[in-house]
Amino acid sequence: MFMFLRHWRSVAAAAALLGAGGCGVALNEREGIIRHDGVYVFHAPGISGDVPHDHYFARGLIRGGIQEVHFVAWATLLPGRNLSDAALHEREARRLVERVRGFKATSPEARVILTGHSGGARIVIRAAELLEIGENLVEQVWILAPALSPEYDFGPALERVPRIVALSSEHDRLILGMGTTLFGTSDGHFGDAGGRIGFTFNHPRFEQWGYDPAWLEHRNSGDHLDLLNQRFALRVIAPAMLHYWPVEQQQGTRIDPPKVGSPSAIGEGRISTD
Repeated sequence: MFMFLRHWRSVAAAAALLGAGGCGVALNEREGIIRHDGVYVFHAPGISGDVPHDHYFARGLIRGGIQEVHFVAWATLLPGRNLSDAALHEREARRLVERVRGFKATSPEARVILTGHSGGARIVIRAAELLEIGENLVEQVWILAPALSPEYDFGPALERVPRIVALSSEHDRLILGMGTTLFGTSDGHFGDAGGRIGFTFNHPRFEQWGYDPAWLEHRNSGDHLDLLNQRFALRVIAPAMLHYWPVEQQQGTRIDPPKVGSPSAIGEGRISTD
C-alpha cells in the first residue's frame, strides 16, 4: 500500500510540474515538411497527465515513421477524479472527437490513430464509441496498460473503427492489480484490470497483445510505464501501426503486427503546441 501511494504521489508531482491539464501538445521533429496524408497519433496519457514517459513514447513513434503525435490534455490535477469521474470522461472524449473531426476536415487523407495509456484508454475508447458509424475518421485505437474492466465490451467501438489493439502485462501488479483493486478501474470495476490479465472480449479486429519476454530487448519489462519506452515504441509499436491497412483500403489484406520487430525506416517528425 505504501509503495502504491508513494508511486502515485511521485507521478502526480511530475504531472503538476509538466502542466497536466493544460493545452494540448503535438510532437513533430520535421518542421516544414508535414505530409497531409501521413499517419497522425492522438495520445491520451494516464490519470496524472503527461509524464516524461509519454514524451519518450511520442518520440519513439516519430522516429519510427509517425508524422506527428498530438497530446490529449484531458486530465485535471486530481488523479482520483480523473480515474472515476464518468462525466469528465464523457466530456473529454467528446472534445477529442471534435478535435479529430477538425483535423480531418483540413487533412482528409491523413491516417488517424488514437492511443491511450492506463486511464487514458477510457478516453480514446469512449471517443471511438462516439464516432458516427461510417464516418471513417479513425483507423486504429491502441490502449496501453488500459485501466479498464476485463469484461469491457469493445463492440460499439469496433462498429466505428477498423482495429483496436490492447497491450496487457501480468507483471503490472502494482497499478493494474493492487491499484485497481483498491480504487477501481476507469469504468468502475474493482479487481485486476484488463491491462493486467487481459479481456474476455473476442473479435477478429480486436487484438490482444500479452507481454512477450522478448520485449526485454526493447527495454520493456512489463511494468506499467515500460509500454511507453521509446525503444519499444520505435521497434514494435510504430511498425505495427504503419504496416496495417484497413481491409477496404488494401483488398482485404494487412500485415499482422510483429511482437518483436526491427526498426522501420527512421522518420522525421514533430512535437509542437496546438
